[in-house]
Amino acid sequence: MNTYVAWGTDSSAYLDGAAQWAAGDLFHPAPFMSWAPWARDGNTEAPFGRVPGAIRGTLVNVYPPGYSMLLAAALKIGGPLAPHVVSPIFLGVLAWCAFLLASQISTRWAGVGASLLIAATPVAVAHVLMPMSDVPATALWALAWVLALRPGLAAALAAGLCVAMAVLVRPNLAPIGVPIAAVLVAARWRSGERLWIRLLVFLVASATGPAILMWTQNALYGSPLRTGYVAADTFFRMERIPTNLVHYPRLLIDLYGWIPLAGLALVPFAFRLPRANDSDVPPWLVVFGAVGILLANYAVLLPYLTFEGWYWLRFLLPGLLALFILFAAAIDRVRVLVATRSRVLQWAALVPLALVVKAPQHEMEASFESVATYARVSMMGAYLKEALPSNAVILTYLQSGAAAFYTGLPVIRLDAIAPESLDKVIDDLERTGHRPALIVDEAMEAPSLRERFAGSRYRKFDWPPRAEFWSSTPMLYMDPLDREAYLNAEGYPNDILKTPVDYRYPKSSAAASPPHGVAMPGAYEAGAFRTALDTFYQQHLGRPAGESHVRGDDAVRYTLRYLRYRLYACSHDQAVANVFTQIDRHDVPEVCGRVKELVFPPWDQVVDFRRRLEAKYRDHLQAPPSRTHVDLEGDAIWTQEYLRYRVGNCSETEALARVFDRIAGKPEPATCRRSSLP
Repeated sequence: MNTYVAWGTDSSAYLDGAAQWAAGDLFHPAPFMSWAPWARDGNTEAPFGRVPGAIRGTLVNVYPPGYSMLLAAALKIGGPLAPHVVSPIFLGVLAWCAFLLASQISTRWAGVGASLLIAATPVAVAHVLMPMSDVPATALWALAWVLALRPGLAAALAAGLCVAMAVLVRPNLAPIGVPIAAVLVAARWRSGERLWIRLLVFLVASATGPAILMWTQNALYGSPLRTGYVAADTFFRMERIPTNLVHYPRLLIDLYGWIPLAGLALVPFAFRLPRANDSDVPPWLVVFGAVGILLANYAVLLPYLTFEGWYWLRFLLPGLLALFILFAAAIDRVRVLVATRSRVLQWAALVPLALVVKAPQHEMEASFESVATYARVSMMGAYLKEALPSNAVILTYLQSGAAAFYTGLPVIRLDAIAPESLDKVIDDLERTGHRPALIVDEAMEAPSLRERFAGSRYRKFDWPPRAEFWSSTPMLYMDPLDREAYLNAEGYPNDILKTPVDYRYPKSSAAASPPHGVAMPGAYEAGAFRTALDTFYQQHLGRPAGESHVRGDDAVRYTLRYLRYRLYACSHDQAVANVFTQIDRHDVPEVCGRVKELVFPPWDQVVDFRRRLEAKYRDHLQAPPSRTHVDLEGDAIWTQEYLRYRVGNCSETEALARVFDRIAGKPEPATCRRSSLP
């Protein structure tokens, strides 16, 4: 059932927190805060699920620690996949508790009905398809409820520990502890047990949850009462009470209709219900415990934020459990009553139960269908972990948490960058030795990002991605440096990864090479040529090492771009100016005309460009010298010859062999095949 994907904000943050607890380190570094003006507040480099920590220069998890602690335990015991089965296991615990509690009100058939209702609700199922805390929190409250009905101090202690853990998982549901405590006391009111000792044991055990919570909040956020949510003080407002008073019942009725509310009819008759299955627990105690939990859960949500859609009934899941228990017990009581008159007709009483299970069929199908879209996130994470260098920095928005979790690399949030600062952020990262990488959800993010960064040279996200991760829509990995390469007609790899689902995938958003024009060698091929040329000069020609202020990969890249401008009808001076504009980060100028025939410039002009490039790096960029065995003239001339063979349809290997034959003094080889002009 589980997707095994760190999808979205919550799941990725919980799994990230689990890894931190397992490693014993709750702080992530915030490396750009100390020097980058665009990252001074720390929020720019905080992916979803993290916030700046109490210690400056650190990032910490935003969520309460309980669920991440449970995942960390699973991680230590069972390895990387184990955290993903924690929520499904807790759904089983929740269904078992529903069975036990409903069976206390009526027969075991009531327990079967209650467990079926809670296990088959899309509200629960949708939140075990990925790591989420809603089901574990509800299961812990249910387990505390079951234990509170049992005799003995050990049960009271266990119930208190369940409450403590439930508070650590979802602190805002702490008021549910009040009806649990009331059940604990009422269950043994006349039993002769030392009631106050029982209550004290429960309260002390329960208090460990808030104590640990305040300790972690003090360590992470700087105060025992400060939560990780930056705007937590805005989450609860009294003016929302009138709206939410009808909002959550409306969401429930929209999902199930009015039928589940029929269980509330059991409440007036609670004291008249006979005990079931020789239980020593009076049914009224379970009934009023259910009412108390439902009301406590409902009261917590009244001043809370208002969310549309059945999905957000997850906040009411403990109350939904209580409602299902009452409904299943009421239906079973009717069945028992009808059975005294007709053993056949008694099963007709189960029709309402079947209707409630079937009612949200569309929502259940939608939950499973959405699973297919999650796979692209795990594909993205696995790909980037292998493909990105250690100095990479990921610029992204919606999947910032997943990108940080899967790769362990720094993240910069696109939504936290000032609209006019995107170019500066990318330039600063490159200047300081980092490799920026853009991750963009084409359907959900690209339109708004194009509008947000309207003044940026990267604003259109219109160059081909390095990789596309498809489900129904693509997520794109785009290298900002590739835009310049693309506009200079230089090819680079383009991978397309798809989920194994029968979608009709559209064609790739763009090819990795321009659809027309003279195709230039990609950066990897050009760099490989320059390295091979240096090796040939050293080993075959015996040339000593000299110095150049232009590194070999820069020399070949910009010489090739100069030659492209010349092929497209630019004069020598205009081609030099266009290349220098690129070096100065003033975007990529257009070519001057069309290619009529492949006429390369004279060698003296190519050498002149290379000398002027050397001067620019030395005098304007103040680049330090680097070692090379290739002299400046050879660098320029053989780069042009390499390009001549490449555009003459020679492969990389064929072009290298022909250039080396020329250097060795052999007769000039011909190009490989007839070239076709655009």
